[in-house]
This record gives sequence, structure tokens and C-alpha cells, in this order.
Amino acid sequence: MDLLCLSLTADMTDSEIKECIQEMIPVCTVKGQGFCLTISGYDDDHRELWHIPEAIGFMKRLCDLGFISALEVSTTCTDLLREEYKIDKLPGFGALEVWMCATNRMSKGKNDIDRATMTKFQEDLGVANRRAEEVMKETPYRTGLKKSGYRTQIPDASIKHHGFNKDRKRW
Repeated sequence: MDLLCLSLTADMTDSEIKECIQEMIPVCTVKGQGFCLTISGYDDDHRELWHIPEAIGFMKRLCDLGFISALEVSTTCTDLLREEYKIDKLPGFGALEVWMCATNRMSKGKNDIDRATMTKFQEDLGVANRRAEEVMKETPYRTGLKKSGYRTQIPDASIKHHGFNKDRKRW
């Protein structure tokens, strides 16, 4: 399975981010997987992204607009990685990493997540899913694919399981 990667810049407008959502979600549905995100424009800054206020602000906007619904659940938390991705370190961020940066929970690039943090992530991801669905309804997107009910979700019973149900919705 090919890894889907996307690089954005923090100067993107909300309209541009929404357009990305409209183009990404159908791809996620067809491919059965989410994207990994990198954020360009900070290569000359020695700090990690979660220490750069502008990058944090951008990640907050990504969460607020529902963008994280089109991302892999995580690129660093081994309990949430797909089996085929556990071999190598994945590039970029998944939904969890963007959310952790946006909510000032990231430290040293690690995701030491307790149950309360995971519960809050699940709640916020549910909100992001609903916002992404609203974005998908706003204007027709260019891919010509049928609108889908793609969602990025984590099962309530176990945070270790990651896959797709028969409706191709992420759980």
C-alpha cells in the first residue's frame, strides 16, 4: 500500500484548506487510508513545530476546519498504526499528532497518552469529522467521485485496533 503524503504551508487560507479537504476525503475513501501531513516553511527554524507559535496556530485551524479527518489516525503511536506502517518511522503527522500540537500536548515528539487524553482526542476528532462532512457539502469538489461518509475514528473498546468496517468508514 502506498503511503499518501501531503505538504501544506501555514499561510494557507481557510478556503484553501477546505478545498484540500474536499479533494482528500474522496481519495481516502477510494484508497482506504488517510494522509500523512508535513508542514512546509519552517526548515530554517531550529525549533520543533510544536514550539513554533505560527505552526501551532495553523494546526489549530486544521483541527477547527475538520482537516484532521483526512489524516491517518497517528504516525507515531504504535498502538494506532496500521500493521504495514509499523516497520518504518512514518513521515509527518497524523490526526493525533496535529491535535496534540494544536492543544499543546506534544512533548519531545512523543505521544505518551493516558486514557483521559485519548478520550478528549476521540471527542475532538468526532467534532472534526462533523466539520469535514459540512465542508464536503459546501461546494462540489473537482474529483467527480461520489460523496462519502469517510471518517477517522478510534473504537471505544480498544485503542489498539485500527481498521475499516464494511462501510469503509474508519473506526
